[in-house]
Amino acid sequence: MEPLCTEELKGNADVVEFCNIPLYLNLLVAASYTLQEGPVPIRVGGLHVFSVENKDKNHAAVLLQELQVIETSGVFDIKWRGSSSDLGLLPCLGQASADGSLRLYSLQEGLPSPLLSPLILFLGICFSTPVSTAMLLLGTSCLIDA
Repeated sequence: MEPLCTEELKGNADVVEFCNIPLYLNLLVAASYTLQEGPVPIRVGGLHVFSVENKDKNHAAVLLQELQVIETSGVFDIKWRGSSSDLGLLPCLGQASADGSLRLYSLQEGLPSPLLSPLILFLGICFSTPVSTAMLLLGTSCLIDA
C-alpha cells in the first residue's frame, strides 16, 4: 500500500496524534526526538502541527500542510484532551518529555490556522509510573477557561 503523502521531519518521528476536537479533526501533531551525543547526551525534539485535507473528492490523495513547529526536549508521548463546555475546560495537548517534564499546550484560534500555545510546564515528574498513566491525568487536570 502506498502512502497518501509523506513529510520529512527534523529528527525521528516518535508519535502522531490526530486532534479529537470536532472543529479540528483535520489537525495532526507529529512529535519527534533526536539524541545529541556528547559527554552528557540529551534528547531534543519538536511538535509539528499539520493540517490534513483531501486533495480530491475521491480521497485518493491528501494535502499535508505544516502549520507550526515548536522546538522542545525529546518527546515520549502526546495526547489530546477535548474541551468540556459544561466544566469550562479548555482543549489541550499534553506532552511527556525526555527531560522529565510534562507540558500542556492550549489550542488557540489563529489566523489563518489554529496554533498551539504553551499553558503550563510541570518539572520533575516521576516516571516510575508509566507515561501512559501520567497522560491519562490530562482528562481532569487542564486549566479552566476564566
